Amino acid sequence: MIKKVALIGASGRMGRELLLALRGFPQFQLAAALVSSGSSSIGLACGTGAVTFEAYAAERLDSVDCVIDFSSPAQTGLIALECSKRGLPLLIGTTGIDELCRETIAHAAQKIPILLAPNTSIGVAALSELASLAQKILGPSFDVELSEIHHREKKDAPSGTAKALATRLSSEAQLVQAFNREGKRESGELGISSLRGGEVYGEHTIYFFGNGERIEITHRAESRSIFARGAFALMLALIDRPVGVYQVADLLV
Repeated sequence: MIKKVALIGASGRMGRELLLALRGFPQFQLAAALVSSGSSSIGLACGTGAVTFEAYAAERLDSVDCVIDFSSPAQTGLIALECSKRGLPLLIGTTGIDELCRETIAHAAQKIPILLAPNTSIGVAALSELASLAQKILGPSFDVELSEIHHREKKDAPSGTAKALATRLSSEAQLVQAFNREGKRESGELGISSLRGGEVYGEHTIYFFGNGERIEITHRAESRSIFARGAFALMLALIDRPVGVYQVADLLV
């Protein structure tokens, strides 16, 4: 059965990639391409059927089956609540979400399945699993560090993906996260560094430093299309799940 999907943040970088990727997923039909009220795209054709870009309004969710949100942290919590009222599975790709918004999302997830995905690349999910396995094998004698690189316009640092990776690795080994540290590395730290420049789509590297040896595990995004394709693939896996908040890895098993 074809699912009608609403894309929120449809005119942004990721929104436009989603519109292109949609052609490869006949399981979905675009029902709404929603943007912020001040967007210059409102009224323009979005290149998919007869659908045009529209200003976001909660009522536009009344006639859809699922929602993919790449809007802004200020909107995401409200979108989650509107989806919960309508029983709509929701994929959140927005990054920079604060703790209050996470609490709102958790509340909404009591009624619907929500995927909170700072990175919708299947390759990044594999990176997380590989790093976790390496950490278990190597043990505490190896120092763990993480670096991430993104384009100059990215608004948050560290990236949401870096935070998710760091949270997993630090919690599994009881490490303290150190962002852009100054001075000496302390024992029991997991350092996180951010670089910004050019048009880099996204690069994340996890380092394991031992005495006389080093392991590096890197994921490089060479196109934003990987995130768009991953988002639709993950939505297919999310639609029939029970209510709750999911991470990408939850949907790959």
